[in-house]
Amino acid sequence: MTFVVRRPGPYSPIADYLRELERALPGPRTVRRDLLGELADGLHDAVEAHTRAGLSTHQAEVRAVEASGQVAELASAYRTELAVAQSRRTARLFALSMPSLVLAWTAVWTRNFPTSSSAAGGPPHMELLSSLTDWIGLVGGGSALCVLALLTWVARMNVPVRAILVGQVVVGGTAVTVSSVASVAMNVLNSEQVLRVVMSSPPLFALGIVSTALSVWKVHSLWLTSRTAFCRRPLGRSGALQPARPG
Repeated sequence: MTFVVRRPGPYSPIADYLRELERALPGPRTVRRDLLGELADGLHDAVEAHTRAGLSTHQAEVRAVEASGQVAELASAYRTELAVAQSRRTARLFALSMPSLVLAWTAVWTRNFPTSSSAAGGPPHMELLSSLTDWIGLVGGGSALCVLALLTWVARMNVPVRAILVGQVVVGGTAVTVSSVASVAMNVLNSEQVLRVVMSSPPLFALGIVSTALSVWKVHSLWLTSRTAFCRRPLGRSGALQPARPG
């Protein structure tokens, strides 16, 4: 649904109300605009009902806005839904990308170093770093699946969601940090052989670019989630408060 603010006159209480509410809401833009679009439809439906009852357009808008409630109260209700939506996006990204990268890198290294007894054919400690990266990728993907399951559960059980968001940011941030540091360490400690293989293997070079891009994407997504998880504004219970359509 597209969020469109209709403006029947030079001053629109509904337009001001929706703009103020939009400024108070974090979260995914598409989800936010869908929620505001639904609210705008309800407000304009209420305006039509009031004008049929004899009120002027301006009076009808004021009445509809008053019936919808204070911006702070409505923002609290929407904020929880937006936080859950952002958390789900982050969890899906981690659940899909981290295990997939483990499998992709394992396949690439196995193909390029089929007879090596240690990771990347380097010193013994390379195998430890490689195993650490693999396990962190699997743990990161598995924790993301747990977050998705917990978000579904809290929606049904009507319990607060902040603890889940904080845990997701801490575990996800740790997984990305450890995985990135271990990967950089492997490349630095075995730089000559890695550079030689990368220059001679376009798929390996492409996979490195994809891995870097996904890491940046995951950090950005975690940052968006952390804005809600650690903000001072209160979060409600998932599924507990659904803003009613005015009118």
